[in-house]
Amino acid sequence: MLGNRDAAARHWRAAADTARTLDTEFSVPAVLAECAQAARSEGRLADAAVMLAVADELSPQQDERLRTHLAGVAAALAADIGDVVSAHWWKGVASSEPAPDSDQLGEGFRDLVRRADTVSGRH
Repeated sequence: MLGNRDAAARHWRAAADTARTLDTEFSVPAVLAECAQAARSEGRLADAAVMLAVADELSPQQDERLRTHLAGVAAALAADIGDVVSAHWWKGVASSEPAPDSDQLGEGFRDLVRRADTVSGRH
């Protein structure tokens, strides 16, 4: 589904439904975070941002370990994009107690997608 982000997001949402049926909610967001890392390493920054946003959307809100991992990947991605302010914010999210609320985190991930799209020329 390389290059078709809408199809990829639908695919991962369907996978999440299957994971929920099997009572394994953690697995899909964690796998998406790793896929985002791989996309970063390939220079596919916009794809990585979308994967992180979907991972956040599918994450159990009470899972601090997963939130920390997603925020750490988001910090690295923001740095790749050249957004130093956002990278510092995400680094703070990864180490903060208490965590920002889910609405604020969701908006942070959506903003990261917008910034990655702009850098990638997809705006």
